[in-house]
Amino acid sequence: MKNIIIIAFILCAQTLSAQTAEPQKVESYTRVRHSVEWYKKQATLWQESINKDNKNETAWHNYLKALHYISVFDSSKIALEQRNNAVKELIATMPTCPTRYIMEYYIRRNDPTFNDKQLIDKVLHTIKAYPQRVEFYENYLGFLLIEYPHEETLIADICRRWYESRDFPPSILNHFYNELAGLPQNAILFATGDTPTYAYLILQHAKGLFKNIVTISTPLLYVEEYRNYICKKLGIEPIKDVAYDNGTGRYISNEEACLRIIEQCERPAYYSSSSKLPSFIDKLYCEGLVFRYSVQPYDNIAVKRRNFENVYLLDYLIEGFNNDYPIYERLKMNYITAFKSLLRYYKERGKQTEYNRLYTLLKGIVSNNTAIDEQLRNYYYEYELDE
Repeated sequence: MKNIIIIAFILCAQTLSAQTAEPQKVESYTRVRHSVEWYKKQATLWQESINKDNKNETAWHNYLKALHYISVFDSSKIALEQRNNAVKELIATMPTCPTRYIMEYYIRRNDPTFNDKQLIDKVLHTIKAYPQRVEFYENYLGFLLIEYPHEETLIADICRRWYESRDFPPSILNHFYNELAGLPQNAILFATGDTPTYAYLILQHAKGLFKNIVTISTPLLYVEEYRNYICKKLGIEPIKDVAYDNGTGRYISNEEACLRIIEQCERPAYYSSSSKLPSFIDKLYCEGLVFRYSVQPYDNIAVKRRNFENVYLLDYLIEGFNNDYPIYERLKMNYITAFKSLLRYYKERGKQTEYNRLYTLLKGIVSNNTAIDEQLRNYYYEYELDE
């Protein structure tokens, strides 16, 4: 009898748990990346919310993001059809709501043949009419950089609002602050991905820092509007014929576009360590969290020392109380690569005070990092820090 009561209690608890399951916010996968099964579960839960109230914009926003990530990570025909049908359903249900325009553009822009001027105009109007919609700030900036990079006033306004909303993780801003802080005046900095691009813009526009540095999103160099904007800002001739396929001889890759920018503008050029590095890595010299492009070797250890000892703000690595995203844990590991050679430099020259400070900092990054397992942690201890 006792066992029957226990089993009944467990079944009852499971039933109640299933009934009270709440959908979770679907965040950008540049911050938090889940399994396909997680996105499928959230899509189901958000769809249930829509079934209860088909005018619920929050539910539609999260539902479409979940379906989009399912189609990205599981690019089956069924997943794509489900996503595209959901967009059509939203258009039919709420044809003029902000979520409709933002999410339709967000999903359709991945099509290389996309050229819906009417939708582009609607999205721009939405940004100007609803600048307080914090859930769209990432979409807003992505849209503006692609379609209207010259709208600097509007971009700056969204950056200020995003920063003031406290929605953008402070720890990520700390990391990219250090990247920019170590650069000389009027440098250019190439990066890959949304996270560094948005962090740079927020630091420059919301905090008014590093305004003389031109940050460049390398994937966006494929977009002619953005590429022309960057070239004009640097005072160089437009770079033409950039495309994914350079096999015809008429096109160049965005990597080649970066080299042409470097050669023409004659500014100090850097690559973010948090991004994919180009193939000409033999011409890149680590100065900490960034790599400087140089055709001639130079003493980059001296610059590393300066950045570690006098420039970078590192207290947030020792103790922080922010609600951090998993990407932050991965970003912290860049410090290991950045300062491994400096640790060796201090050890070989008997600079025990500097060595102890740097070793303690790097070991703490590895010890407290939730993004790595025990085997990888031991690897860093044995081969990265104590070699």
